[in-house]
Amino acid sequence: MTARTYAPDRARQLRLLLWVVVAMATFLTLVAAVLLLVGGVDVAQVLFVLVVPALVLLGLGSWSMSLLADDRAGARAAIVGTAVVAILEGLLLSRVGPGLLVGVVGILLLLVAVLPGREVPT
Repeated sequence: MTARTYAPDRARQLRLLLWVVVAMATFLTLVAAVLLLVGGVDVAQVLFVLVVPALVLLGLGSWSMSLLADDRAGARAAIVGTAVVAILEGLLLSRVGPGLLVGVVGILLLLVAVLPGREVPT
């Protein structure tokens, strides 16, 4: 019998935060697509500042959710990696509103993933 990676209540919190990360990455990808379709912007800048980080964050968030759902051993490392990428993307986009939100969600995800939970006596 293997030990659970996270307690059920902690896994629920992490799943919610990962859904927020995936939703924000999807939103940033859609914004980049609209910017590319409308034109008038530097294509290389949009690709390297919005599209690539958003797709990396989308992939990491989805992978972390699948590992968390299966309660696999790599879930903790994947969630921490997703949180670090979210924080870095928040720093990259720190001059705009969504960037600050991505960074804050990344910090929350990192704290919930790393800090120990409270033991409730039963």
